[in-house]
Amino acid sequence: MIRRTGDNISAGEVEHMLTSHPKILSAAVVPVPDESRGEEVKAYIAPAQGETPASIPPEEIISFCLDRIAKFKVPRYIEYVDEFQRTGSGKIQKHVLLDAKEDPTADCYDRMAEK
Repeated sequence: MIRRTGDNISAGEVEHMLTSHPKILSAAVVPVPDESRGEEVKAYIAPAQGETPASIPPEEIISFCLDRIAKFKVPRYIEYVDEFQRTGSGKIQKHVLLDAKEDPTADCYDRMAEK
């Protein structure tokens, strides 16, 4: 669960919606710290076979989200990965994603930077 400005956001709900996009193979949604909102929503995206970050730019993902879920649930940050490390039962190891960098918001798309 992600707690953003008093709202509870289900990571699973956002992941399910993201993976309904035909160009997205899988997605992992995690909370990242935010000074003003407590937590923000970050989505890690693994493009479908034959797709690249260029063929499914963050703006397309954001637009897709805005058409399907409440605005406060739309990821602020988007980062692309080739594949996810998974547990023996196939679950994405989200802690590996968050531990990969000191600042999980560095070097990724930030939709608020566009404003």
